[in-house]
Amino acid sequence: MYQALYRKWRPQTFADVIGQQHITDTLRAQLQSGRLSHAYLFTGTRGTGKTTCAKILARAVNCEHPVNGDPCNECAACRGILDGSVLDVTEIDAASNNGVDNIRDLRDETRYTPAQVRKRVFIIDEVHMLSIGAFNALLKTLEEPPEHVLFILATTELHKVPATILSRCQRFDFRRIGAEDISRRLLDVAAGEGIALTEGAARLIARLADGAMRDALSMLDRAAAAGAVDEKTVTAALGVMGQDDGIRLAEHMKTGDLAAAVGLLDEYYNAGRDLASVYDQMLGLIRDALLVKTSKTDVSALISPAYSVKTLQALGVLLGQRRGADLLRQPGLILVFVVIPTVFENDLDTRHRFAVHNADGKLPALYVFLDKHIVLVFERKLKRRRKLLLRSHDGGADRRAAGAGLHHAGQRDPGDA
Repeated sequence: MYQALYRKWRPQTFADVIGQQHITDTLRAQLQSGRLSHAYLFTGTRGTGKTTCAKILARAVNCEHPVNGDPCNECAACRGILDGSVLDVTEIDAASNNGVDNIRDLRDETRYTPAQVRKRVFIIDEVHMLSIGAFNALLKTLEEPPEHVLFILATTELHKVPATILSRCQRFDFRRIGAEDISRRLLDVAAGEGIALTEGAARLIARLADGAMRDALSMLDRAAAAGAVDEKTVTAALGVMGQDDGIRLAEHMKTGDLAAAVGLLDEYYNAGRDLASVYDQMLGLIRDALLVKTSKTDVSALISPAYSVKTLQALGVLLGQRRGADLLRQPGLILVFVVIPTVFENDLDTRHRFAVHNADGKLPALYVFLDKHIVLVFERKLKRRRKLLLRSHDGGADRRAAGAGLHHAGQRDPGDA
Protein backbone atom coordinates (compact mmCIF):
# COMPACT_ATOMS: atom_id res chain seq x y z
CA MET A 1 0.00 0.00 0.00
CA TYR A 2 1.28 3.47 -0.91
CA GLN A 3 2.36 5.57 2.06
CA ALA A 4 2.29 9.37 2.02
CA LEU A 5 5.70 10.99 1.75
CA TYR A 6 5.45 12.85 5.05
CA ARG A 7 4.88 9.51 6.83
CA LYS A 8 7.44 7.54 4.88
CA TRP A 9 10.15 10.16 5.35
CA ARG A 10 9.43 11.02 8.99
CA PRO A 11 12.82 11.45 10.79
CA GLN A 12 13.81 8.47 12.93
CA THR A 13 16.61 10.14 14.90
CA PHE A 14 17.29 13.62 16.27
CA ALA A 15 20.07 13.98 13.71
CA ASP A 16 17.48 13.69 10.91
CA VAL A 17 15.28 16.50 12.26
CA ILE A 18 15.88 19.71 10.31
CA GLY A 19 15.52 23.29 11.46
CA GLN A 20 15.25 22.50 15.20
CA GLN A 21 18.87 22.03 16.22
CA HIS A 22 18.43 24.15 19.35
CA ILE A 23 15.96 21.54 20.60
CA THR A 24 17.54 18.31 19.36
CA ASP A 25 20.96 19.22 20.76
CA THR A 26 19.46 19.90 24.18
CA LEU A 27 17.46 16.68 24.24
CA ARG A 28 20.45 14.59 23.19
CA ALA A 29 22.59 16.23 25.88
CA GLN A 30 19.96 15.41 28.51
CA LEU A 31 19.74 11.82 27.33
CA GLN A 32 23.52 11.39 27.43
CA SER A 33 23.83 12.90 30.91
CA GLY A 34 20.71 11.19 32.27
CA ARG A 35 19.16 14.48 33.37
CA LEU A 36 15.73 13.96 31.86
CA SER A 37 12.69 15.89 33.00
CA HIS A 38 9.51 14.07 33.99
CA ALA A 39 7.35 16.20 31.65
CA TYR A 40 8.00 18.05 28.40
CA LEU A 41 5.88 20.54 26.50
CA PHE A 42 6.55 20.94 22.77
CA THR A 43 4.92 23.99 21.22
CA GLY A 44 5.02 25.52 17.74
CA THR A 45 3.16 25.80 14.47
CA ARG A 46 2.00 22.77 12.50
CA GLY A 47 4.47 20.58 10.66
CA THR A 48 7.58 21.69 12.56
CA GLY A 49 8.45 18.35 14.18
CA LYS A 50 6.73 18.32 17.58
CA THR A 51 5.17 14.86 17.35
CA THR A 52 8.22 13.54 15.50
CA CYS A 53 10.58 14.63 18.30
CA ALA A 54 8.17 13.23 20.90
CA LYS A 55 8.28 9.80 19.23
CA ILE A 56 12.07 9.90 18.90
CA LEU A 57 12.38 10.86 22.58
CA ALA A 58 10.06 8.01 23.57
CA ARG A 59 12.35 5.53 21.80
CA ALA A 60 15.57 7.17 23.01
CA VAL A 61 14.66 6.86 26.71
CA ASN A 62 13.90 3.17 26.23
CA CYS A 63 16.63 2.29 23.72
CA GLU A 64 18.96 -0.53 24.76
CA HIS A 65 21.89 0.76 22.68
CA PRO A 66 21.59 4.53 22.25
CA VAL A 67 24.04 6.30 19.93
CA ASN A 68 25.02 9.79 21.10
CA GLY A 69 21.55 10.39 22.49
CA ASP A 70 19.78 9.00 19.40
CA PRO A 71 17.81 5.74 19.43
CA CYS A 72 19.43 2.89 17.53
CA ASN A 73 16.09 1.83 15.97
CA GLU A 74 17.40 -1.75 15.88
CA CYS A 75 16.97 -3.11 19.40
CA ALA A 76 13.81 -4.90 20.52
CA ALA A 77 12.52 -1.82 22.36
CA CYS A 78 12.98 0.50 19.39
CA ARG A 79 11.46 -1.95 16.92
CA GLY A 80 8.51 -2.63 19.22
CA ILE A 81 7.77 1.08 19.65
CA LEU A 82 8.09 1.68 15.90
CA ASP A 83 5.63 -1.08 14.97
CA GLY A 84 3.27 -0.27 17.85
CA SER A 85 3.57 -3.61 19.63
CA VAL A 86 4.97 -2.03 22.82
CA LEU A 87 1.95 -0.84 24.78
CA ASP A 88 4.02 1.06 27.33
CA VAL A 89 4.31 3.97 24.88
CA THR A 90 0.90 5.55 24.38
CA GLU A 91 -0.05 8.39 22.05
CA ILE A 92 -3.28 10.17 22.97
CA ASP A 93 -5.22 12.59 20.79
CA ALA A 94 -6.52 15.19 23.21
CA ALA A 95 -8.92 16.54 20.59
CA SER A 96 -11.07 13.41 20.88
CA ASN A 97 -10.10 12.35 24.41
CA ASN A 98 -10.51 15.64 26.22
CA GLY A 99 -12.79 14.75 29.11
CA VAL A 100 -12.14 14.27 32.81
CA ASP A 101 -12.85 10.54 32.56
CA ASN A 102 -10.17 10.12 29.88
CA ILE A 103 -7.55 11.77 32.08
CA ARG A 104 -8.65 9.76 35.11
CA ASP A 105 -8.11 6.56 33.12
CA LEU A 106 -4.67 7.81 32.10
CA ARG A 107 -3.87 8.69 35.70
CA ASP A 108 -4.85 5.19 36.81
CA GLU A 109 -2.57 3.66 34.18
CA THR A 110 0.46 5.52 35.50
CA ARG A 111 0.40 3.35 38.64
CA TYR A 112 1.50 0.28 36.72
CA THR A 113 5.15 -0.29 35.93
CA PRO A 114 6.15 -0.84 32.27
CA ALA A 115 5.97 -4.42 31.05
CA GLN A 116 8.41 -4.37 28.13
CA VAL A 117 10.60 -1.27 28.39
CA ARG A 118 12.18 0.96 31.06
CA LYS A 119 9.71 3.85 31.02
CA ARG A 120 6.04 4.34 30.31
CA VAL A 121 5.70 7.29 27.94
CA PHE A 122 2.45 9.19 27.43
CA ILE A 123 2.40 11.50 24.38
CA ILE A 124 -0.60 13.84 24.55
CA ASP A 125 -1.02 15.59 21.22
CA GLU A 126 -3.07 18.81 20.85
CA VAL A 127 -3.10 19.10 24.64
CA HIS A 128 -4.74 22.53 24.48
CA MET A 129 -8.00 20.75 23.56
CA LEU A 130 -8.38 19.29 27.05
CA SER A 131 -11.24 20.65 29.12
CA ILE A 132 -10.59 22.66 32.29
CA GLY A 133 -11.67 19.70 34.39
CA ALA A 134 -9.31 17.41 32.51
CA PHE A 135 -6.40 19.81 33.05
CA ASN A 136 -7.19 19.93 36.75
CA ALA A 137 -7.31 16.13 36.92
CA LEU A 138 -3.86 15.99 35.29
CA LEU A 139 -2.19 18.53 37.57
CA LYS A 140 -1.08 16.38 40.52
CA THR A 141 0.07 13.45 38.37
CA LEU A 142 1.99 15.81 36.09
CA GLU A 143 3.68 17.47 39.05
CA GLU A 144 4.84 14.28 40.78
CA PRO A 145 4.53 11.31 38.43
CA PRO A 146 6.02 7.91 39.29
CA GLU A 147 9.69 7.47 38.36
CA HIS A 148 8.80 5.09 35.53
CA VAL A 149 6.53 7.63 33.76
CA LEU A 150 7.38 10.33 31.21
CA PHE A 151 4.86 12.84 29.87
CA ILE A 152 5.33 14.59 26.51
CA LEU A 153 2.70 17.22 25.68
CA ALA A 154 2.41 18.85 22.26
CA THR A 155 0.35 21.88 21.25
CA THR A 156 -0.01 24.44 18.48
CA GLU A 157 -1.90 26.92 20.71
CA LEU A 158 0.19 27.56 23.78
CA HIS A 159 -2.02 30.39 25.03
CA LYS A 160 -4.82 27.87 25.70
CA VAL A 161 -2.71 25.79 28.07
CA PRO A 162 -3.16 26.83 31.74
CA ALA A 163 -0.20 28.36 33.53
CA THR A 164 -0.41 25.61 36.15
CA ILE A 165 0.41 23.07 33.42
CA LEU A 166 3.17 25.21 31.89
CA SER A 167 4.96 25.55 35.20
CA ARG A 168 5.14 21.77 35.62
CA CYS A 169 6.74 21.07 32.22
CA GLN A 170 10.05 21.73 30.52
CA ARG A 171 9.05 23.80 27.51
CA PHE A 172 10.58 23.72 24.02
CA ASP A 173 9.50 26.17 21.32
CA PHE A 174 9.68 24.80 17.77
CA ARG A 175 10.51 27.38 15.11
CA ARG A 176 9.21 27.58 11.58
CA ILE A 177 11.63 25.69 9.36
CA GLY A 178 13.61 27.88 6.97
CA ALA A 179 12.73 27.78 3.29
CA GLU A 180 16.27 26.82 2.31
CA ASP A 181 16.21 23.86 4.72
CA ILE A 182 12.84 22.74 3.35
CA SER A 183 14.06 23.08 -0.23
CA ARG A 184 17.14 20.93 0.45
CA ARG A 185 15.03 18.30 2.21
CA LEU A 186 12.59 18.18 -0.70
CA LEU A 187 15.42 17.58 -3.15
CA ASP A 188 16.76 14.76 -0.95
CA VAL A 189 13.33 13.14 -0.70
CA ALA A 190 12.76 13.50 -4.44
CA ALA A 191 16.11 11.87 -5.15
CA GLY A 192 15.25 8.99 -2.81
CA GLU A 193 11.84 8.52 -4.43
CA GLY A 194 13.09 8.86 -7.99
CA ILE A 195 11.09 12.05 -8.59
CA ALA A 196 12.51 14.55 -11.07
CA LEU A 197 12.24 17.77 -9.05
CA THR A 198 13.77 21.03 -10.23
CA GLU A 199 15.38 23.47 -7.81
CA GLY A 200 12.92 26.19 -8.82
CA ALA A 201 9.98 23.93 -8.00
CA ALA A 202 11.55 22.99 -4.65
CA ARG A 203 11.99 26.68 -3.75
CA LEU A 204 8.39 27.45 -4.75
CA ILE A 205 7.01 24.61 -2.61
CA ALA A 206 9.25 25.65 0.29
CA ARG A 207 7.87 29.19 0.18
CA LEU A 208 4.26 27.99 0.02
CA ALA A 209 4.80 25.62 2.95
CA ASP A 210 5.28 28.58 5.32
CA GLY A 211 7.77 26.78 7.53
CA ALA A 212 5.88 23.46 7.74
CA MET A 213 7.84 20.45 6.50
CA ARG A 214 4.77 18.22 6.49
CA ASP A 215 2.90 20.66 4.26
CA ALA A 216 5.85 20.81 1.87
CA LEU A 217 6.00 17.01 1.54
CA SER A 218 2.23 16.85 1.00
CA MET A 219 2.52 19.45 -1.78
CA LEU A 220 5.36 17.48 -3.39
CA ASP A 221 3.25 14.33 -3.13
CA ARG A 222 0.39 16.01 -4.97
CA ALA A 223 2.53 17.64 -7.64
CA ALA A 224 4.49 14.41 -8.30
CA ALA A 225 1.35 12.52 -9.30
CA ALA A 226 1.80 13.75 -12.87
CA GLY A 227 5.47 12.73 -13.12
CA ALA A 228 8.35 15.21 -13.31
CA VAL A 229 7.90 18.26 -11.10
CA ASP A 230 8.85 21.75 -12.28
CA GLU A 231 7.42 25.17 -11.48
CA LYS A 232 4.66 24.83 -14.04
CA THR A 233 3.59 21.51 -12.56
CA VAL A 234 3.54 22.95 -9.05
CA THR A 235 1.48 26.00 -10.04
CA ALA A 236 -1.03 23.80 -11.90
CA ALA A 237 -1.33 21.25 -9.10
CA LEU A 238 -1.52 23.72 -6.20
CA GLY A 239 -3.40 26.56 -7.87
CA VAL A 240 -0.77 29.26 -7.28
CA MET A 241 1.23 31.66 -9.41
CA GLY A 242 4.57 30.76 -10.90
CA GLN A 243 7.62 33.01 -10.88
CA ASP A 244 7.00 34.33 -14.39
CA ASP A 245 3.32 35.01 -13.62
CA GLY A 246 4.23 37.21 -10.67
CA ILE A 247 6.78 39.18 -12.68
CA ARG A 248 4.28 39.73 -15.51
CA LEU A 249 1.66 41.02 -13.11
CA ALA A 250 4.21 43.33 -11.47
CA GLU A 251 5.22 44.70 -14.90
CA HIS A 252 1.60 45.53 -15.75
CA MET A 253 1.15 47.33 -12.43
CA LYS A 254 4.31 49.37 -12.96
CA THR A 255 3.31 50.47 -16.46
CA GLY A 256 -0.20 51.33 -15.26
CA ASP A 257 -1.82 48.81 -17.61
CA LEU A 258 -4.63 47.95 -15.23
CA ALA A 259 -6.71 46.21 -17.89
CA ALA A 260 -3.87 43.75 -18.58
CA ALA A 261 -3.38 43.18 -14.83
CA VAL A 262 -7.07 42.46 -14.32
CA GLY A 263 -6.99 40.24 -17.40
CA LEU A 264 -4.24 38.15 -15.78
CA LEU A 265 -6.32 37.89 -12.61
CA ASP A 266 -9.19 36.66 -14.78
CA GLU A 267 -6.90 33.98 -16.22
CA TYR A 268 -5.86 32.87 -12.74
CA TYR A 269 -9.49 32.78 -11.63
CA ASN A 270 -10.58 30.66 -14.61
CA ALA A 271 -7.61 28.35 -14.02
CA GLY A 272 -8.94 27.64 -10.52
CA ARG A 273 -6.21 29.47 -8.65
CA ASP A 274 -6.89 30.85 -5.21
CA LEU A 275 -7.06 34.63 -5.56
CA ALA A 276 -6.21 35.11 -1.89
CA SER A 277 -2.93 33.25 -2.53
CA VAL A 278 -2.31 35.38 -5.63
CA TYR A 279 -2.67 38.58 -3.60
CA ASP A 280 -0.42 37.18 -0.87
CA GLN A 281 2.26 36.16 -3.38
CA MET A 282 2.22 39.54 -5.10
CA LEU A 283 2.51 41.49 -1.87
CA GLY A 284 5.44 39.26 -0.90
CA LEU A 285 7.08 39.87 -4.29
CA ILE A 286 6.69 43.64 -4.01
CA ARG A 287 8.04 43.57 -0.47
CA ASP A 288 11.12 41.58 -1.54
CA ALA A 289 11.74 43.80 -4.58
CA LEU A 290 11.57 46.98 -2.52
CA LEU A 291 13.80 45.44 0.15
CA VAL A 292 16.47 44.53 -2.41
CA LYS A 293 16.15 47.90 -4.14
CA THR A 294 16.43 50.10 -1.04
CA SER A 295 18.84 48.11 1.13
CA LYS A 296 22.56 48.83 1.02
CA THR A 297 23.53 45.47 2.57
CA ASP A 298 23.06 41.83 1.65
CA VAL A 299 19.41 40.89 2.32
CA SER A 300 19.39 37.49 0.61
CA ALA A 301 18.60 35.81 3.94
CA LEU A 302 15.49 37.99 4.38
CA ILE A 303 13.81 37.44 1.01
CA SER A 304 11.74 34.57 -0.31
CA PRO A 305 13.69 31.80 -2.06
CA ALA A 306 11.12 31.70 -4.87
CA TYR A 307 12.84 34.63 -6.62
CA SER A 308 16.55 35.15 -7.06
CA VAL A 309 18.24 38.38 -5.99
CA LYS A 310 19.01 39.08 -9.65
CA THR A 311 15.33 38.80 -10.58
CA LEU A 312 14.30 41.08 -7.72
CA GLN A 313 16.97 43.62 -8.69
CA ALA A 314 15.58 43.66 -12.23
CA LEU A 315 12.11 44.17 -10.82
CA GLY A 316 13.44 47.01 -8.66
CA VAL A 317 14.80 48.70 -11.77
CA LEU A 318 11.44 48.11 -13.40
CA LEU A 319 9.72 49.85 -10.53
CA GLY A 320 11.77 52.88 -11.45
CA GLN A 321 13.08 55.53 -9.16
CA ARG A 322 9.86 55.73 -7.19
CA ARG A 323 10.03 55.19 -3.49
CA GLY A 324 7.99 52.45 -1.82
CA ALA A 325 5.34 54.90 -0.60
CA ASP A 326 4.93 56.32 -4.12
CA LEU A 327 4.46 52.84 -5.52
CA LEU A 328 1.75 52.07 -3.02
CA ARG A 329 -0.08 55.24 -4.07
CA GLN A 330 -0.64 53.91 -7.60
CA PRO A 331 -4.42 53.64 -8.09
CA GLY A 332 -4.10 50.38 -10.04
CA LEU A 333 -2.18 48.68 -7.22
CA ILE A 334 -4.58 49.93 -4.56
CA LEU A 335 -7.58 48.93 -6.68
CA VAL A 336 -6.43 45.41 -7.49
CA PHE A 337 -4.70 44.42 -4.24
CA VAL A 338 -6.39 46.45 -1.50
CA VAL A 339 -9.88 47.65 -2.37
CA ILE A 340 -11.20 44.57 -4.16
CA PRO A 341 -10.18 41.92 -1.60
CA THR A 342 -11.11 44.20 1.31
CA VAL A 343 -14.57 45.20 0.08
CA PHE A 344 -15.65 41.94 -1.44
CA GLU A 345 -13.96 39.76 1.20
CA ASN A 346 -14.65 36.14 0.13
CA ASP A 347 -17.11 37.00 -2.67
CA LEU A 348 -15.06 35.48 -5.50
CA ASP A 349 -17.94 35.71 -7.93
CA THR A 350 -18.05 39.50 -7.57
CA ARG A 351 -14.27 39.66 -7.97
CA HIS A 352 -14.54 37.62 -11.14
CA ARG A 353 -17.29 39.81 -12.59
CA PHE A 354 -15.16 42.83 -11.77
CA ALA A 355 -12.18 41.26 -13.54
CA VAL A 356 -14.05 40.55 -16.78
CA HIS A 357 -16.30 43.61 -16.74
CA ASN A 358 -14.11 45.99 -18.67
CA ALA A 359 -13.11 44.34 -21.93
CA ASP A 360 -11.88 47.55 -23.58
CA GLY A 361 -9.54 48.41 -20.71
CA LYS A 362 -10.96 51.84 -19.88
CA LEU A 363 -10.16 52.76 -16.32
CA PRO A 364 -13.24 55.00 -15.74
CA ALA A 365 -15.57 52.11 -16.56
CA LEU A 366 -13.80 49.96 -13.98
CA TYR A 367 -14.19 52.65 -11.35
CA VAL A 368 -17.90 53.02 -12.17
CA PHE A 369 -18.37 49.28 -11.80
CA LEU A 370 -16.42 49.23 -8.54
CA ASP A 371 -18.27 52.27 -7.18
CA LYS A 372 -21.64 50.67 -7.91
CA HIS A 373 -20.75 47.48 -6.08
CA ILE A 374 -19.16 49.31 -3.15
CA VAL A 375 -22.45 51.15 -2.72
CA LEU A 376 -24.35 47.86 -2.81
CA VAL A 377 -22.03 46.29 -0.26
CA PHE A 378 -22.30 49.19 2.15
CA GLU A 379 -26.07 49.40 1.67
CA ARG A 380 -26.38 45.77 2.71
CA LYS A 381 -24.17 46.40 5.75
CA LEU A 382 -26.21 49.48 6.71
CA LYS A 383 -29.45 47.53 6.39
CA ARG A 384 -28.14 44.78 8.64
CA ARG A 385 -26.97 47.32 11.19
CA ARG A 386 -30.30 49.17 11.07
CA LYS A 387 -32.15 45.90 11.72
CA LEU A 388 -29.92 45.14 14.68
CA LEU A 389 -30.45 48.62 16.12
CA LEU A 390 -34.22 48.40 15.67
CA ARG A 391 -34.29 44.96 17.24
CA SER A 392 -32.23 46.21 20.16
CA HIS A 393 -34.45 49.30 20.53
CA ASP A 394 -37.65 47.25 20.38
CA GLY A 395 -36.27 44.80 22.93
CA GLY A 396 -35.32 47.64 25.25
CA ALA A 397 -38.73 49.25 24.86
CA ASP A 398 -40.45 45.94 25.64
CA ARG A 399 -38.32 45.46 28.73
CA ARG A 400 -39.05 49.02 29.90
CA ALA A 401 -42.76 48.52 29.32
CA ALA A 402 -42.73 45.26 31.22
CA GLY A 403 -40.84 46.93 34.06
CA ALA A 404 -43.28 49.80 34.12
CA GLY A 405 -46.18 47.35 34.24
CA LEU A 406 -44.67 45.53 37.19
CA HIS A 407 -44.03 48.86 38.91
CA HIS A 408 -47.63 49.97 38.45
CA ALA A 409 -48.91 46.56 39.50
CA GLY A 410 -47.10 46.94 42.79
CA GLN A 411 -48.69 50.34 43.53
CA ARG A 412 -52.05 50.69 45.26
CA ASP A 413 -54.80 52.80 43.76
CA PRO A 414 -55.65 55.71 46.17
CA GLY A 415 -59.37 54.96 45.66
CA ASP A 416 -58.91 51.51 47.15
CA ALA A 417 -58.09 52.86 50.60
